[in-house]
Amino acid sequence: MNCEEVNEEYHRVLEWAREHCNDPPEVEVALVPMLLYSDSTHLTSFGSASLWPIYAFFGFVSKYVRAKPTSFSAHHIAYLPDGFQDWYEREHGDPASEETLKFCRREIMQLIWTLLLDPEFRKAYIEGLLWQCGDHILRRLFPRFFIYSADYPEKILLACLRYLAECPCPRCYVRKKDIHLMGTVRDMQQRANHIRIDTDAIQFDIDRTRSWIFEDGYPANSTRITKVLGARSLLPLRSAFSKFSSSLPQPLHFNHYHMLVVDIMHEFELGVWKAVLIHLLRILYLLKQLARFNQSTNVSDLKQMSARAYEDVLRVLIDAMLPPPHDDIVMDLLFALAEWHAFAKLRLHTERTLALFEESVKTLGKAMRRFQSVTCPAFQTKELPREVAARGRRQAAATARTRGKGKAKASASTTARRVAVGGPRPKGFNLNTYKFHSLGDAPTAVRQMQSQSTSSDQPATAQQFPTRRTGNRRHRLVSTGQNRRSQGENSEGLRPLISSERRGGVLPFTADEHLGPTPPDARYHVADSQRHWEDIPSWIAKHRNDPATRNFLPRLKDHLLGRMLRRPFETDEQQFTPVDHRRVLIDKDRMYLHKVLRVNYTTYDMRRSQDSINPRTHPNIMLLAHEDEDEDNQDKHTYWYARVLSIFHVHVRLLAGNNTSTQRDVVHKLDVLWVRWYGLDFTAPGGFKHRRLHRLGFVPDDDPDAFGFLDPEVVLRASHIMPAFAYGKVDDLLPPSRCARSEDEEDLDYQYYYIGM
Repeated sequence: MNCEEVNEEYHRVLEWAREHCNDPPEVEVALVPMLLYSDSTHLTSFGSASLWPIYAFFGFVSKYVRAKPTSFSAHHIAYLPDGFQDWYEREHGDPASEETLKFCRREIMQLIWTLLLDPEFRKAYIEGLLWQCGDHILRRLFPRFFIYSADYPEKILLACLRYLAECPCPRCYVRKKDIHLMGTVRDMQQRANHIRIDTDAIQFDIDRTRSWIFEDGYPANSTRITKVLGARSLLPLRSAFSKFSSSLPQPLHFNHYHMLVVDIMHEFELGVWKAVLIHLLRILYLLKQLARFNQSTNVSDLKQMSARAYEDVLRVLIDAMLPPPHDDIVMDLLFALAEWHAFAKLRLHTERTLALFEESVKTLGKAMRRFQSVTCPAFQTKELPREVAARGRRQAAATARTRGKGKAKASASTTARRVAVGGPRPKGFNLNTYKFHSLGDAPTAVRQMQSQSTSSDQPATAQQFPTRRTGNRRHRLVSTGQNRRSQGENSEGLRPLISSERRGGVLPFTADEHLGPTPPDARYHVADSQRHWEDIPSWIAKHRNDPATRNFLPRLKDHLLGRMLRRPFETDEQQFTPVDHRRVLIDKDRMYLHKVLRVNYTTYDMRRSQDSINPRTHPNIMLLAHEDEDEDNQDKHTYWYARVLSIFHVHVRLLAGNNTSTQRDVVHKLDVLWVRWYGLDFTAPGGFKHRRLHRLGFVPDDDPDAFGFLDPEVVLRASHIMPAFAYGKVDDLLPPSRCARSEDEEDLDYQYYYIGM
């Protein structure tokens, strides 16, 4: 960790050590940033087995290492007991009431942390630990708390606040009725001016009200106690971290509320975004449009979806869904959500990205309020069937508890059949939630802690499972107004390009090809194997009726000749004559097929990464665009996109000049990609300015440049290209082809695709 907050704390510790520790000069002073996480979870899909662990990570370990469960960077420091209800029933004969359970959970959480923050740890916190580190340097190590990441119920337990009360945020005193103003000037000022601080006055009020409860017999929810603590949503309970801070010398005091940072996983992916998605499903269910999702994997069921699954849905859910004007509102909202999420997930920030992140908070707040005030009232939404069923299970469990049945969880599914649930109830969309409010704190958290990946609860959750086109060609993309057979009403979900013997130029899944580790400094990596080959003349004859193989050999020789003459790549449109083609001799007329191309690249956070390109499963690539200089600026795009149809290499000799009897001895091994080009659709502008994803489609086969060849060296990386399902499939971009499509695509292409940003 190298962030503002850690640096400030280090200088405080350094000054403290110089004043209070009489160490020789050779002893270094170091900080041990402690990152705490806790997350209760069910251990099985069926049954009631659960776990409530507390994890500690050390901040001096790289976040890339901490994110890997296999690095064993998480220290399991405690497991909170989850069998209190069983114990209570054994002791008292009846299950504990809801209020009793709440009270005891709060007390247990604080007592566990009181045990962990014992006198030995307090001494280490004040005096540090003399430790000879792995580099044989003696250092005095000072442990310090920086974050505690947890979901909202656990944050409330830790901060000792009332659940969803008047001031629901553990970091500031924002009122619940003002949460919908997230991102406005008023909201941001309130966050900055009304921060929660663990003051002496708060500690005094809590201690005083506890004495009223335990000495004078006042109920915890009495008017007298609520009058003292209610305006700040406090409970008559002192946080263990507050007590620990008070026990330290004054210069070492810390504000324990500041530790409870924004958690993207719980507060966005499983919070705000999940709530938006469910309400969109309610609207679609009302409009009877959910039937189109009942193919293959049914996202609308939301069955056993993890935070990662909700994140994946957000990436692809940018499509026409509702009638105008609501569709534009929803598209703006979805783009704003994806933009905020992208900034929040960045692993490296600059002042520019932070400024854009702060602007995205304002944009998201406006989009959410517009969605709530315009679109939501236009549809009288009700509960989804799954929500009705869930309510029935809750009622069954409550009924079982009321009747004194201790094993309510086990009997809930059976009892649900006997509980009258009723029909779907009206269901609105609520913005006054803590999770929506917390999105506004994310840019501040990034400034303090370098990136949100540090404060996200995902590393802790993972511990629970150890174990591309030139301008003249580009404008030939067929527009939506032309006549083509659309399959919009019966569009299906995109299925994986499963391997098939039907594909020409592609190795089947069962073909064995070894590809060893890729050197990190290599631009790309293709196997050297010559085990799988095709005789080019025979292969062309076999596929002579396939439109994809039209002019295959002349275009291949154009490509090979351009590379051997070392012409700079600007386009795959090389102009060579038949005489030039006769200079190119392909050894044995063979092309050697390969299954995978690996592309190495440097990420924005200066790490080396790799994409795997497979014509069957991950065929889409991107490369730098080489636009004509006389093109209009508005029609330029940074990248070109293509689908890889085949990966192969050839051995080539080049005859010298016009003397075909003289031949160079050099044999060139050239790796080649056979591609089908995408063309950008500028009738639907995309990008951050237009708040839409860029749209493209396959170049029609009547364009002589619908197919081409590429040097793998020019490939930047794989590209995330998604079907625009709302526009359906068409059959006029390319006649039936065994080489350009998989069998599962049924000789149809999606009319449009979106480019993932």
